Amino acid sequence: MAHRESFVMCALSVLLIALYFTSVFVATETYSTMSPQIRITLLGDSLLNMPVTSFGLTEKLGMLLPGRNPYFFNEGENGNTIWDIRRRLDIALSHESDYMVLFWDSDISDQTGGLFSIYSKTVLAIAAIICC
Repeated sequence: MAHRESFVMCALSVLLIALYFTSVFVATETYSTMSPQIRITLLGDSLLNMPVTSFGLTEKLGMLLPGRNPYFFNEGENGNTIWDIRRRLDIALSHESDYMVLFWDSDISDQTGGLFSIYSKTVLAIAAIICC
């Protein structure tokens, strides 16, 4: 169990660092073009859900964005694979967030043969939908 908790905390640290750099970039934008509240969707598997529900991830992220009044949508679900995340993508997009954090435990090592190609195409499809 200690290994799992250590892994989750490591994932949380990576996410916090990524959001910090995003917030530094966002802070350089003019506030006149931005709403007073930013909406952030967290989409993934237990690597997002566990830190949100067990370690106060959204509160910690909120502290990195002072004055921005962030609102988080937790779309992390324990046990999800990339295919589950793809099936839930429409729900995540329906929040019409300003930002989306896509973070999951890559199950790519579980894929062999033709499944690897399907996995890669699914990841690219998700990226294309989110970015467009």
